[in-house]
Amino acid sequence: LLNSMGLFFYSRGDWRRAGRLVRRGLAVAERVADERQVVKLRNNLGNVLWKTGDYGGAIARYRENLAVCEASHDLWGQLTALNNLGIMNCALGDWRAARGFLERSLDMKRRLGAREAEALARLNLGEVEEVLGDWARARRHLDRVLKILADTPEHTDRVEAGALLAALARKRGAFAEAEVLATEALELAERTGDRDLLSYCHYHRGLVDRDRENWAAAQAHLETALEMAVGADTREAFARLHHALADLALRRGQPAAAIDHAREAARWAQQ
Repeated sequence: LLNSMGLFFYSRGDWRRAGRLVRRGLAVAERVADERQVVKLRNNLGNVLWKTGDYGGAIARYRENLAVCEASHDLWGQLTALNNLGIMNCALGDWRAARGFLERSLDMKRRLGAREAEALARLNLGEVEEVLGDWARARRHLDRVLKILADTPEHTDRVEAGALLAALARKRGAFAEAEVLATEALELAERTGDRDLLSYCHYHRGLVDRDRENWAAAQAHLETALEMAVGADTREAFARLHHALADLALRRGQPAAAIDHAREAARWAQQ
């Protein structure tokens, strides 16, 4: 019951109340030695700590779960822990460590035949490879996400994959392709009503307009992304958006605005 209540408040973005309930549930599960519930609640606590910016605390919970699940041969528990550790290392900017965890996660998902879980791992690996500069490998992972989720075009992971493919096209100078991909991703995100997903897609659409020097359109998309990100679940979203707005302001010859956004980006990055 405590876990269910915690998940309810988690789904509403009330991380602190969710955390209090999950901690109480975890204490009960540990007291009665219900190992399956302990693993589930420890994972949920890690998720709450992630959302509230305690990355070290989240990683500690995921690592503990990974060790327990390896000892008990719980493959699904291992998969969950590996995936979360990969995502957390992405958030911390340790992309090579993230790649290691996510590749282990992907291998396990393929062995289990978990196609949606495979799509998520490939989405995360696509982002990692993009940052590390292996754009061909990134594209292969992201194209595979589109194929796996072809029957569910509005699936969050598919929409994000489309936005990342737009980023890859933009970086190699294929601006027309980038615009098509970013626009499609944004249209699909609008159907979902998911504010974080909309923020993410407006961000990528804004970067396409920025690189094509469509300044007003870029400004509108990035400001909408920032508005949609109010209450978003991770601090890097705010840092990323303010950084993009600072860069845009510099390109438009607006140094005062650039400085303001750069300061905000630094503030969010340091929290």
